[in-house]
Amino acid sequence: QGVHSRLCMGAGGRYQKRTIGRIIRIMLMRGDMRIVLIVVTVVAGLIVTVQMMRSRSLVPDTWSTFSKGTNDCGVAGKTKCKQGDDAHGDRPTAFRRWRQPNITQSVSEIIGGTWFRVENHVVKVSDKTTVNDWMWVEVPDMVNCLVQDVKGNFLMYKQEKYGIPGSSLAPVGGYVTEGESGMDACKREVLEEMKMECQEFVPLGMYRTDANRGAGWYHGFHAKMCTKSKKTALSDDMELAIPRSLTKEQLLKELLGGNVKEVKWAATLALALLKDSK
Repeated sequence: QGVHSRLCMGAGGRYQKRTIGRIIRIMLMRGDMRIVLIVVTVVAGLIVTVQMMRSRSLVPDTWSTFSKGTNDCGVAGKTKCKQGDDAHGDRPTAFRRWRQPNITQSVSEIIGGTWFRVENHVVKVSDKTTVNDWMWVEVPDMVNCLVQDVKGNFLMYKQEKYGIPGSSLAPVGGYVTEGESGMDACKREVLEEMKMECQEFVPLGMYRTDANRGAGWYHGFHAKMCTKSKKTALSDDMELAIPRSLTKEQLLKELLGGNVKEVKWAATLALALLKDSK
């Protein structure tokens, strides 16, 4: 009955309803149940197909295992999606594009902006299970740098952020721009925010921010032997930031005391202190 009523919606619905109803009554009177079942199955298939076409018009496919890079990926200029050669996906723009070979079946963009893109992935998690509504978020890669001056003090900021209640201690950080490596971004951010240059940059690793939802990749660095620079660079930070200088003992106390309230910031401090203690 649901299939019957849906088919009869729209212009001419009453006429269609009477006509289809007559055909089904005649078939039932003749005892042609197999034909009735075939007709119902075909009608149901047509309805499902129409619904799928409508949903795709709202959320168009931007990538699939059968069509790699032929459609719009949701960025300015209709940049094509490509299957990357490296383990972290191709990166034709500041956004990475995550595709797992033989697992990611298709990708559709839901909404996008300058600093984010929300996608729906169809993910084959096993031979028997496929998730059709796997929400995925892409943002540009991020970098955090723990700055240490020539005296051995750690230079940070006490600052406020929209997503954090109150204030928090924070290292230097920002987005990795297109064409930059994580280390290039760290050097630029230290110069912009601290007006300093450093003699050594110790990589702390590259990590996925959210294992099941994406949210970009984090690059951590420990910048050592930093001094004031004569170069000038403009910072685009809008939040209030108060400079802080801490000894190693003070830094550890603040970290363990919960005063570093963002997980990437806390990871940067912890990794640097652990690596430096070896």
